[in-house]
Amino acid sequence: MRVVCFLFVIFWTSICAEAQYKYSRYGYTNGSSIILRDNHSTSSSKLTSLKKGESLEILDEFYPTNNTNEAILRYETRFYDTYDGNYVFKLPEGKAVKVIEHLNGSKVKISYTQRDKSRGFATITTDRLKFINGDAWYKVRTESGKVGWVFGQFVDLEIGD
Repeated sequence: MRVVCFLFVIFWTSICAEAQYKYSRYGYTNGSSIILRDNHSTSSSKLTSLKKGESLEILDEFYPTNNTNEAILRYETRFYDTYDGNYVFKLPEGKAVKVIEHLNGSKVKISYTQRDKSRGFATITTDRLKFINGDAWYKVRTESGKVGWVFGQFVDLEIGD
C-alpha cells in the first residue's frame, strides 16, 4: 500500500508541475517605463524603469489576496491637494495608486506621491481602477542582471510547447 501511495504522489506531483508551467520561464515588458520594484507591492521601492520589449527571466510568482489598497488607473486622473482642493497634477492610465479610503457606494479616495515628494489625492469611482488582487507579480531578472518584481499586467509571457 505504501508503494502505491508513493507512486501516486510522484505521478500527481509531475502532472501538477507540468500543468503549472505551460509557458517558458521568460517574458517581455509590454509597456514603457515599467517599474522594477524591490518587492511585490506598488508601495515598495523602485529599483529602475524598464523599456518596452525588455527580455525578462521569470524567477518566481506571487498572487496577492485581500488586497484592496493598491490599484492601477484605468483612465487619466487629476489629483488635488488636501487642503483647498487645488489641482496638483494628473496621471495617465496605467499608473499604480494607493487606495486610502473606501467611501460610501462605489467611491474611493486615492493618493499618489511623485518623485519630488508632492502628494495628490482624488476621489473616483471604483470602475476607474483595476485592483491588484489575485493578479500575478513576477520576480524577474533583467538582461542587465537586475532582480526585482514587476506587476504581471506589464509582462507578456513566452508560451511554451
